[in-house]
Amino acid sequence: MLIRVLAVLVALVVIIVALVRRSRARTAAAYVTARLMAVDPDPALRDLILSLWTQRLPSPDLKLELLSLHRSEESSDEVYSVRVRSTQRHRGVSRGRYTVREGRGTFVRSARLRGPAFELIQKPSAALAALRPGTLATAMARMGDAAAESVLSQFGPPVVFADDAEFSARCFAVAPDVEAARAYLTAERRRALAGLDGAQLSNRPGVVLVQRPGGEILQRGEPLEVRLRTDLETASMVLAALSS
Repeated sequence: MLIRVLAVLVALVVIIVALVRRSRARTAAAYVTARLMAVDPDPALRDLILSLWTQRLPSPDLKLELLSLHRSEESSDEVYSVRVRSTQRHRGVSRGRYTVREGRGTFVRSARLRGPAFELIQKPSAALAALRPGTLATAMARMGDAAAESVLSQFGPPVVFADDAEFSARCFAVAPDVEAARAYLTAERRRALAGLDGAQLSNRPGVVLVQRPGGEILQRGEPLEVRLRTDLETASMVLAALSS
């Protein structure tokens, strides 16, 4: 009887290992199809990417790990697909518990990016309203707007565009130097950035991190290579808008 149990356990282990290997092979193939080549980041590049990622989740109890870095073979600029694991330690009644998440984004480093530091998100309510206007989900998304604005406000004051109601309804931006950011985010740039569904930008002189949490939800169920291609296309549009 014991031998049969051991045989079943061994078979289960073999199956699990095979499934993990198959999943990893599919993931690797998706990156190859998207023409993304795995690279080993130098410490300075790793720290720069994680510093921008941290801005989205500022907390002394947050630990970030760069899981993978793939550079695009189709761009003359430095364009990377990055995957990051965040581990959040809880306090209070949930003390001792951890929340672990993985996220994907696109990091661009280019001499064409000469803008000042700013953070910009497309409001969850704006993205959802286009799909399900007037639903309870939209009301909840507005609560998400307030939460996101509260987090981003730690980076700087809001950049207000009183003469652009459409942009203000769709996007929220903050910056340490409000006037510099307002001058840089011209009407043309605002139109381009407001049209990026579910995008979030962390911009610094020479670099920008682009994440698509909303877009990722909309593409749930699509093949990884399709989502990677959309990431790269979105980053390309951001680079074009910010370097124009």
